[in-house]
Amino acid sequence: MRPPIIVLGSPRSGTTLLCKTLADVVDWGATSFVACEDTRFISSNEWAIRSRGGTWDRPIQVHGFEWEFEETLQAFARSWPWGFKDPRSLLTWPSWEMASNRTAIYLVTERHPADIAASLWRRETSKQASLESVTMPDPGPPPMSPLVVDPMKSAACQTLDGAYSVWLGYENARRRFREEAGIDRNLAARSMFIRFEDMVSDPIDFAGQLSEFLGVDVEAPEVNPERAYGFDRDGEVSSWFERRRGDWEVIEAGYHEVDAWT
Repeated sequence: MRPPIIVLGSPRSGTTLLCKTLADVVDWGATSFVACEDTRFISSNEWAIRSRGGTWDRPIQVHGFEWEFEETLQAFARSWPWGFKDPRSLLTWPSWEMASNRTAIYLVTERHPADIAASLWRRETSKQASLESVTMPDPGPPPMSPLVVDPMKSAACQTLDGAYSVWLGYENARRRFREEAGIDRNLAARSMFIRFEDMVSDPIDFAGQLSEFLGVDVEAPEVNPERAYGFDRDGEVSSWFERRRGDWEVIEAGYHEVDAWT
């Protein structure tokens, strides 16, 4: 089996933009209604996370599912380059690492936490009320588990503080991955860390770096550079973030002194 390209990143961190940029050269499968996401990987991740008491918006890091995940990889594997993306993979990556026999290639995205929180908050509060009555089945074990993407409103993301707490859970997992890459040269060599703001502010340079890392020709995406640090042009979100700017997680991520005007 050729190694997969696994996109890791919290919800709303630019994973879809990244996958669309690579859509002409990487086979993402994309069997679900969610752009660039395959239901088999969504279900595998959701099953693992729910089995330990978490959900996508109550993120917890889990491990110990490498045997089940290996079945999913074997069932989906394509000619290289191929891969998958699902934000939940950031919570389950140790199992994907073991399932791929430590050969997976990782593209790890990050974005300003205020933009992520604002995007989650707007998305989840705008969902139609009719979706609240939908009951989804419990996920079964991979690789044949049903689609378990829950269309109901996220209780956690009904406020900016709640959406921020979701980012914190994923950010803790991203930080753990980066720490592991810092001491594991093999993992570091297979990983590329990408800021959303770099993708949209200089797409040509970004595409060049991506081409060099993957060894494929990548065309620069057409993007709106104003998507970077958009929170700073929204008075409500900007004022809210001032209360969070000094949080150590924000400082660790390097976003405490960054805004739209720097």
